[in-house]
Amino acid sequence: MTGPGLNSTQLRSFLGPFMKRLDQMGIRYASYFGDFNSYTEFYAAMYAALPVNAYVYTGRLLPRDVVLNNGQGVVDAFRFLNQHGATVVGIGLNASSAANETPENAVNPGWRDAMVSLLIVTPWSYKVPREAMQDTIEMITDELTPKLAEITPGGTTYLSEGDFRDPDWKRNFYGANYDKLLSIKDKYDPEHIFYAPTVGFTCVHCNQKHSLTNFSGCWS
Repeated sequence: MTGPGLNSTQLRSFLGPFMKRLDQMGIRYASYFGDFNSYTEFYAAMYAALPVNAYVYTGRLLPRDVVLNNGQGVVDAFRFLNQHGATVVGIGLNASSAANETPENAVNPGWRDAMVSLLIVTPWSYKVPREAMQDTIEMITDELTPKLAEITPGGTTYLSEGDFRDPDWKRNFYGANYDKLLSIKDKYDPEHIFYAPTVGFTCVHCNQKHSLTNFSGCWS
């Protein structure tokens, strides 16, 4: 946990009741408190070098009301993910409009109601046949992502940490903003000269709308 604007003594005091409860429940944990003059200094001290392309992932923005009203469902989903070999990473946040007084913009509206941004990580290995890793990719799309959607009906996903094969990527990545973003895209780029697998993703070669992954055969 990082505490911008706090020192280690203040952060320790803030977490004191939580740590006391862990002790009472007999839950073992490790803790470290330190002070850093910059984020760069903090990052260098607290994080090892990150591997590149060593995992496959999906994610979900976990709404506050789900955390407060369906805690058991969240726990059951996390257990399901863990039993399928995934690691669950959660980043607590508060990006509500009330907290930030931001005007309407292109940001996925799901951020405004989210309490946690979930990242579900599965390991990738270059030492096994590609076919074996393809099974992991398909498991993410067919089992893990739907399990997250099951506890967050109507929910959305942080597009940079979502399943790149998500068949419902338009709604999950952009929420209610997609149609408006598409209208802006069509207005200023009606020929879709600026072409990428994002808003307005229609193949310029066959004039068909594809998923994010099934367009490779259309390149010429």
